[in-house]
Amino acid sequence: FGLHLVTKDKPISVVESCKTALLCTMFFPKTTWVATGGEQMISKVNVLDNATIFADKGKAFQNWKKKLDPKKFKMDNTLEFTGLKEGSDLADYIVAYCSDYGKTKTISSFRI
Repeated sequence: FGLHLVTKDKPISVVESCKTALLCTMFFPKTTWVATGGEQMISKVNVLDNATIFADKGKAFQNWKKKLDPKKFKMDNTLEFTGLKEGSDLADYIVAYCSDYGKTKTISSFRI
């Protein structure tokens, strides 16, 4: 989901869910957000030259980390250090920690 939006002008970030990609586009518009459409679809990102990967917390993070080339893809581990439950994604993080106006939170290199 979203591969047609990829250009060389913006950094690329990958999430699992289309819903998460859409929400992240609203919060972080300077990045192109794409989604795999499912945990088992991670091999689809190999068409990208490089990207930052935001896997769901827990098992998905570990699985994706094993499958992706660290020379091409940076695994963001922000979710692994939160109190969110296993399987939570970046959309859950945004709702839990970033939706209060007036508070600034950092996700990897992004600030909102």
